[in-house]
Amino acid sequence: MNCHVVWEIEKELGMVRSQKKESSILNFPIVVQSIGKDSIFICDPQNLLGQSFIVNKEGKFIWIQPNIIYNDQLVHFRYIKMITSNTFLCIDQKGRRIIEFDKDGKIVWEYQFDENTTPISADRTLNGNTLVLDSKQLRIVEINFNKELTWEYTPIPNENVLIDPCIIQALPNDNILIVDEELHSVFEISRNKKVIWRYGDPGNPGETKGKLTYPQFALRDSKNNTLICDSQNHRIVEVNKNGRLSIIYEIIWIDSMRTNLFFFLDGTTNTIN
Repeated sequence: MNCHVVWEIEKELGMVRSQKKESSILNFPIVVQSIGKDSIFICDPQNLLGQSFIVNKEGKFIWIQPNIIYNDQLVHFRYIKMITSNTFLCIDQKGRRIIEFDKDGKIVWEYQFDENTTPISADRTLNGNTLVLDSKQLRIVEINFNKELTWEYTPIPNENVLIDPCIIQALPNDNILIVDEELHSVFEISRNKKVIWRYGDPGNPGETKGKLTYPQFALRDSKNNTLICDSQNHRIVEVNKNGRLSIIYEIIWIDSMRTNLFFFLDGTTNTIN
């Protein structure tokens, strides 16, 4: 598959990395989602202008996230995902909370975990429940709108191992896609807690067919293929349900670069270095 840059956020659009130095519009983006044909949502938690924002392809800001206040304290999010045209699902890792807020900055739903939980990734299922990846207890939990825990996945020792999971995706078939960076593996589990698909040899990194090295992001697209950011192999790969591999983008790597795969709702992909 040939890859061409069809659109790029240019530098000098007014955002700054620090008080001293002007730079590009982006600081350390971790999530990108398309909004229709002309705009994108960007989660860039370390940015001074806003932790997330929407820009059009001319580089103009359509929306900038207002400060989110919780119990009279400004909340700094680790991860923000746009889940509807007006609401966002976020992780307040320091406060051990999952928060949903709207474009006006109003909190419309939240869930508080105890000190034994460290949420690092979350997604909304088709039935409106929220899946949360807990890196401290190495588990995935599902919480309904009434804040009841309705399902939990804890790996079975020596079978479905988790080492350093970093991202989950709620799939349309009600299964869950999991990326485990230290396990060098991306896999899909069913609701009966069985691994039904996997790419990457658990615990054995590499760049040959069937292997990954520190994957950081993955997305199951509308064609049922899985797009993976194979970070230490400096590439984005596409894998079908039968494990057939296609390298769709390779990066010329320098020490100062960190390339992630960002997910577009229309099934396409983009990278930002």
